[in-house]
Amino acid sequence: VAKDNTFESRSEEITTDFKRVEHEHFVFRNEVARDRNSFFFRAKNSENLYGLGDNYYKDFKAGYKHFSFTHLGAAEAQKQTIVGVASLIYYFENVKILIITSKMENTFYKTFKNDECKTQAEISVYPEFKFDLYTHEGISYLEVEEIADKSRAHKLKGIEFLFRQITQDFDVVLYDLPAVSVCKEKYDTYFPLLQLIQNVTFIVSLQRDKFVDLNGLKSYFMNYKIKLKGCVVEKVNGKGETDDR
Repeated sequence: VAKDNTFESRSEEITTDFKRVEHEHFVFRNEVARDRNSFFFRAKNSENLYGLGDNYYKDFKAGYKHFSFTHLGAAEAQKQTIVGVASLIYYFENVKILIITSKMENTFYKTFKNDECKTQAEISVYPEFKFDLYTHEGISYLEVEEIADKSRAHKLKGIEFLFRQITQDFDVVLYDLPAVSVCKEKYDTYFPLLQLIQNVTFIVSLQRDKFVDLNGLKSYFMNYKIKLKGCVVEKVNGKGETDDR
Protein backbone atom coordinates (compact mmCIF):
# COMPACT_ATOMS: atom_id res chain seq x y z
CA VAL A 1 0.00 0.00 0.00
CA ALA A 2 1.49 3.30 -1.00
CA LYS A 3 2.04 5.84 1.73
CA ASP A 4 1.39 9.56 1.50
CA ASN A 5 3.37 11.75 3.89
CA THR A 6 0.39 14.10 4.24
CA PHE A 7 -1.61 11.21 5.61
CA GLU A 8 0.79 9.82 8.20
CA SER A 9 1.14 10.62 11.88
CA ARG A 10 4.20 9.52 13.83
CA SER A 11 4.95 9.75 17.54
CA GLU A 12 7.21 8.06 20.04
CA GLU A 13 4.20 6.69 21.89
CA ILE A 14 2.04 5.39 19.05
CA THR A 15 3.30 4.06 15.74
CA THR A 16 1.18 4.77 12.68
CA ASP A 17 0.96 1.79 10.34
CA PHE A 18 -1.02 1.11 7.19
CA LYS A 19 -2.58 -2.35 7.39
CA ARG A 20 -4.36 -4.30 4.68
CA VAL A 21 -6.81 -6.82 6.09
CA GLU A 22 -8.74 -9.07 3.73
CA HIS A 23 -11.25 -11.71 4.63
CA GLU A 24 -11.71 -15.36 5.56
CA HIS A 25 -13.02 -17.08 8.71
CA PHE A 26 -10.67 -17.30 11.68
CA VAL A 27 -11.23 -17.99 15.37
CA PHE A 28 -9.31 -17.17 18.54
CA ARG A 29 -9.09 -19.88 21.18
CA ASN A 30 -7.34 -19.76 24.52
CA GLU A 31 -7.12 -23.39 25.58
CA VAL A 32 -4.61 -22.73 28.35
CA ALA A 33 -7.03 -20.45 30.16
CA ARG A 34 -9.83 -22.92 29.43
CA ASP A 35 -11.71 -20.03 27.91
CA ARG A 36 -12.18 -18.96 24.35
CA ASN A 37 -13.57 -16.30 22.14
CA SER A 38 -15.23 -18.34 19.42
CA PHE A 39 -16.52 -15.41 17.42
CA PHE A 40 -15.52 -15.87 13.79
CA PHE A 41 -13.80 -12.75 12.47
CA ARG A 42 -13.09 -12.29 8.79
CA ALA A 43 -9.49 -11.72 7.74
CA LYS A 44 -7.28 -12.68 4.84
CA ASN A 45 -5.23 -14.94 7.08
CA SER A 46 -4.35 -15.43 10.72
CA GLU A 47 -1.03 -13.57 10.38
CA ASN A 48 -2.74 -10.37 9.18
CA LEU A 49 -5.36 -10.59 11.90
CA TYR A 50 -2.82 -11.36 14.59
CA GLY A 51 -0.55 -8.53 13.44
CA LEU A 52 -3.39 -6.03 13.46
CA GLY A 53 -4.75 -7.04 16.86
CA ASP A 54 -1.29 -7.35 18.37
CA ASN A 55 -0.64 -3.71 17.51
CA TYR A 56 -3.52 -2.62 19.74
CA TYR A 57 -2.68 -5.19 22.38
CA LYS A 58 0.82 -3.69 22.73
CA ASP A 59 -0.72 -0.24 23.18
CA PHE A 60 -3.02 -1.67 25.84
CA LYS A 61 -0.04 -3.15 27.67
CA ALA A 62 1.67 0.25 27.41
CA GLY A 63 -1.24 1.84 29.30
CA TYR A 64 -3.69 2.87 26.57
CA LYS A 65 -7.34 1.83 26.88
CA HIS A 66 -9.42 4.17 24.64
CA PHE A 67 -9.24 3.30 20.93
CA SER A 68 -11.51 4.84 18.32
CA PHE A 69 -12.30 3.95 14.71
CA THR A 70 -13.91 6.03 11.98
CA HIS A 71 -14.60 5.86 8.26
CA LEU A 72 -15.84 7.70 5.20
CA GLY A 73 -18.12 4.93 3.94
CA ALA A 74 -16.99 1.62 5.40
CA ALA A 75 -19.26 1.26 8.42
CA GLU A 76 -19.57 -2.53 8.31
CA ALA A 77 -15.87 -3.12 7.67
CA GLN A 78 -15.21 -0.87 10.65
CA LYS A 79 -17.41 -2.96 12.93
CA GLN A 80 -15.75 -6.17 11.75
CA THR A 81 -12.32 -4.71 12.44
CA ILE A 82 -13.30 -3.58 15.93
CA VAL A 83 -14.66 -7.02 16.88
CA GLY A 84 -11.48 -8.63 15.55
CA VAL A 85 -9.26 -6.34 17.63
CA ALA A 86 -11.42 -6.84 20.72
CA SER A 87 -11.38 -10.62 20.26
CA LEU A 88 -7.61 -10.79 20.13
CA ILE A 89 -7.12 -8.57 23.20
CA TYR A 90 -9.63 -10.70 25.09
CA TYR A 91 -7.82 -13.84 23.94
CA PHE A 92 -4.58 -12.57 25.49
CA GLU A 93 -5.86 -10.96 28.68
CA ASN A 94 -9.47 -11.96 29.39
CA VAL A 95 -10.13 -8.36 30.47
CA LYS A 96 -13.35 -6.33 30.47
CA ILE A 97 -13.85 -4.90 26.97
CA LEU A 98 -16.52 -2.41 25.90
CA ILE A 99 -17.49 -1.46 22.34
CA ILE A 100 -19.43 1.81 22.14
CA THR A 101 -21.44 2.19 18.94
CA SER A 102 -24.15 4.42 17.49
CA LYS A 103 -26.49 1.48 16.90
CA MET A 104 -26.60 -2.30 16.70
CA GLU A 105 -29.79 -3.00 14.73
CA ASN A 106 -29.28 -3.92 11.05
CA THR A 107 -25.51 -3.89 11.44
CA PHE A 108 -22.74 -6.41 11.95
CA TYR A 109 -23.57 -6.28 15.69
CA LYS A 110 -27.23 -7.30 15.29
CA THR A 111 -26.48 -10.91 16.31
CA PHE A 112 -25.49 -9.70 19.77
CA LYS A 113 -28.57 -7.57 20.44
CA ASN A 114 -30.96 -10.10 21.92
CA ASP A 115 -32.46 -10.99 25.29
CA GLU A 116 -29.85 -13.69 25.89
CA CYS A 117 -27.00 -11.18 25.65
CA LYS A 118 -28.86 -8.32 27.33
CA THR A 119 -28.17 -7.28 30.92
CA GLN A 120 -29.10 -4.23 32.97
CA ALA A 121 -25.81 -2.71 34.04
CA GLU A 122 -25.01 0.05 36.49
CA ILE A 123 -22.11 2.40 37.11
CA SER A 124 -20.01 1.23 40.05
CA VAL A 125 -19.77 4.73 41.60
CA TYR A 126 -23.32 5.71 40.61
CA PRO A 127 -25.47 2.56 40.94
CA GLU A 128 -28.76 4.44 40.62
CA PHE A 129 -27.99 4.92 36.90
CA LYS A 130 -28.90 1.73 35.06
CA PHE A 131 -28.56 1.03 31.36
CA ASP A 132 -28.89 -1.81 28.85
CA LEU A 133 -25.68 -3.62 27.94
CA TYR A 134 -25.21 -6.55 25.58
CA THR A 135 -22.40 -9.03 26.21
CA HIS A 136 -21.26 -11.86 23.95
CA GLU A 137 -18.12 -14.00 24.32
CA GLY A 138 -16.64 -11.64 26.92
CA ILE A 139 -17.15 -8.46 24.87
CA SER A 140 -19.79 -5.88 25.85
CA TYR A 141 -21.69 -3.58 23.48
CA LEU A 142 -23.25 -0.24 24.40
CA GLU A 143 -25.35 2.00 22.16
CA VAL A 144 -24.63 5.72 22.46
CA GLU A 145 -28.30 6.69 22.38
CA GLU A 146 -28.99 4.40 25.34
CA ILE A 147 -26.89 6.69 27.50
CA ALA A 148 -27.96 9.91 25.76
CA ASP A 149 -31.65 9.15 26.30
CA LYS A 150 -31.34 8.05 29.92
CA SER A 151 -28.99 10.90 30.83
CA ARG A 152 -31.91 13.31 30.48
CA ALA A 153 -33.35 11.85 33.68
CA HIS A 154 -30.02 12.41 35.45
CA LYS A 155 -29.36 16.04 34.61
CA LEU A 156 -27.32 16.61 37.76
CA LYS A 157 -24.64 14.28 36.42
CA GLY A 158 -24.72 14.91 32.68
CA ILE A 159 -23.72 12.73 29.75
CA GLU A 160 -19.98 13.46 30.01
CA PHE A 161 -19.87 12.25 33.61
CA LEU A 162 -21.87 9.14 32.71
CA PHE A 163 -19.67 8.12 29.79
CA ARG A 164 -16.51 8.76 31.79
CA GLN A 165 -17.70 6.64 34.70
CA ILE A 166 -19.00 3.84 32.48
CA THR A 167 -15.69 3.57 30.64
CA GLN A 168 -13.78 3.53 33.93
CA ASP A 169 -15.54 0.25 34.73
CA PHE A 170 -13.83 -1.39 31.72
CA ASP A 171 -10.21 -2.21 30.93
CA VAL A 172 -10.43 -1.54 27.17
CA VAL A 173 -12.90 0.70 25.32
CA LEU A 174 -13.29 0.63 21.53
CA TYR A 175 -15.29 3.48 19.99
CA ASP A 176 -17.16 2.61 16.80
CA LEU A 177 -17.67 6.20 15.65
CA PRO A 178 -20.18 7.15 12.94
CA ALA A 179 -19.33 9.45 10.05
CA VAL A 180 -17.91 12.82 11.11
CA SER A 181 -21.06 14.51 9.80
CA VAL A 182 -23.05 12.61 12.45
CA CYS A 183 -20.57 13.56 15.18
CA LYS A 184 -20.99 17.21 14.21
CA GLU A 185 -24.78 16.98 13.99
CA LYS A 186 -25.00 15.31 17.41
CA TYR A 187 -22.25 17.40 18.96
CA ASP A 188 -23.68 17.31 22.48
CA THR A 189 -23.59 13.51 22.43
CA TYR A 190 -20.25 12.85 20.73
CA PHE A 191 -18.15 15.69 22.12
CA PRO A 192 -17.90 13.97 25.55
CA LEU A 193 -16.72 10.77 23.84
CA LEU A 194 -14.07 12.61 21.85
CA GLN A 195 -12.63 13.87 25.14
CA LEU A 196 -11.95 10.27 26.21
CA ILE A 197 -10.35 8.99 23.02
CA GLN A 198 -6.57 8.54 22.90
CA ASN A 199 -6.13 7.68 19.21
CA VAL A 200 -8.09 6.99 16.04
CA THR A 201 -7.84 4.43 13.25
CA PHE A 202 -9.29 5.10 9.81
CA ILE A 203 -11.05 2.32 7.90
CA VAL A 204 -10.45 3.24 4.27
CA SER A 205 -11.11 1.99 0.75
CA LEU A 206 -8.34 2.74 -1.73
CA GLN A 207 -10.84 2.36 -4.56
CA ARG A 208 -13.50 4.66 -3.12
CA ASP A 209 -11.97 7.14 -0.66
CA LYS A 210 -10.07 10.24 -1.80
CA PHE A 211 -6.99 11.49 -0.01
CA VAL A 212 -8.41 15.00 0.17
CA ASP A 213 -11.35 13.61 2.17
CA LEU A 214 -9.04 11.49 4.34
CA ASN A 215 -6.92 14.53 5.10
CA GLY A 216 -10.09 16.36 6.10
CA LEU A 217 -10.90 13.47 8.41
CA LYS A 218 -7.42 13.64 9.85
CA SER A 219 -7.74 17.39 10.48
CA TYR A 220 -11.02 16.92 12.32
CA PHE A 221 -9.45 14.58 14.88
CA MET A 222 -6.23 16.56 15.15
CA ASN A 223 -8.34 19.55 16.22
CA TYR A 224 -9.34 17.45 19.22
CA LYS A 225 -5.69 16.50 19.86
CA ILE A 226 -6.48 12.88 18.96
CA LYS A 227 -3.54 11.05 17.41
CA LEU A 228 -3.88 9.15 14.17
CA LYS A 229 -2.86 5.57 14.86
CA GLY A 230 -3.13 4.29 11.30
CA CYS A 231 -5.40 2.78 8.69
CA VAL A 232 -7.06 -0.52 7.95
CA VAL A 233 -7.71 -0.90 4.23
CA GLU A 234 -11.08 -2.33 3.26
CA LYS A 235 -11.07 -4.76 0.35
CA VAL A 236 -13.44 -3.80 -2.46
CA ASN A 237 -14.07 -6.01 -5.48
CA GLY A 238 -13.87 -4.92 -9.09
CA LYS A 239 -17.51 -3.80 -9.08
CA GLY A 240 -16.83 -1.28 -6.35
CA GLU A 241 -18.67 -3.37 -3.76
CA THR A 242 -17.36 -4.55 -0.44
CA ASP A 243 -16.09 -8.11 -0.71
CA ASP A 244 -17.28 -10.05 2.35
CA ARG A 245 -15.75 -13.36 1.34
